[in-house]
Amino acid sequence: VLAADWPRFRGLEQNGISKVTRLDPKKLDGGARIVWKTNVGTGFSSITIANGRAYTMGNVDAKDTVWCLDANAGNEIWKFTYDEELKPNLYEGGPNATPTVDGGCVYTLSKTGRAVCLDAAKGAVVWNKELAKELGAKKPDWGFSGAVLIEGDLALYNVGSAGTALNKKTGEIVWKSGTGASGYSQAIAAEIGKERVVVFMAAADCVALNPKSGAEVWSYPWKTSYDINAADPIIVGNKVFVSSGYNHGASVFEVTDGQPKKIWENKNLRNQFSSSVLWNGHLYGVDDNQLRCVDFATGEVKWTDKASGKGTLIIA
Repeated sequence: VLAADWPRFRGLEQNGISKVTRLDPKKLDGGARIVWKTNVGTGFSSITIANGRAYTMGNVDAKDTVWCLDANAGNEIWKFTYDEELKPNLYEGGPNATPTVDGGCVYTLSKTGRAVCLDAAKGAVVWNKELAKELGAKKPDWGFSGAVLIEGDLALYNVGSAGTALNKKTGEIVWKSGTGASGYSQAIAAEIGKERVVVFMAAADCVALNPKSGAEVWSYPWKTSYDINAADPIIVGNKVFVSSGYNHGASVFEVTDGQPKKIWENKNLRNQFSSSVLWNGHLYGVDDNQLRCVDFATGEVKWTDKASGKGTLIIA
């Protein structure tokens, strides 16, 4: 993996922070110059970058396509297509999840719960399964959305009540949770205390699991209207930040001896679907439809930029 690669949603460390250091913002005066553009269909999949290739997903004529493009020129290297309805629902529709690139493979998830593993070089199918159907898992109202997390030999999906783990090489189910509707974010892997956990935003909770067994380690109640917990949690040491829209707000809680305890909660940062970024003790995020900076330790608002509107943040 190169320093400039972005092989999974929100970057290699899942925190929205780029390690690229050669960026000169003054060169963007007057706007960025378009080097290439192409049509990949309708959808809300973001883009991942690995080894000079760009991967994304889109929908055309009731078919999803996983695209592999030359990141520098934009030309198609390969594509993989399967039947999948557009399913607009107060938005344009199409795939929600972003491809994950790991160990020479690309892992994707459709909004109806089809899990696909493809050879990153040639696009050949390694395995392909209708995961949600096999599990009997309820589809959330806006479809499955979380990018796949690779943790050791496991591929982790926010499908089911509190996630599902597959063998990343074979697609075989290693462990599963209940069949209830999931949240919309990706799982985050972290060391909290001396324990390795994967943290899922479920429909009404923030849940930490043992990645190898799927056993619940702890949970923190986080009920949002319409069960939309879509922004990724942010984990620093034994502290966890969660945020949701619909005027719910945000919270930081601390986990000690497997017990989460709230440090603060307020409505100063309402991430409906765009995750915040933590930098030097401050959270930068989209509060409903404005850009806002909040102190991580206290939840105090430092500044607000109402001109920005909705969007997604990366720090470089």
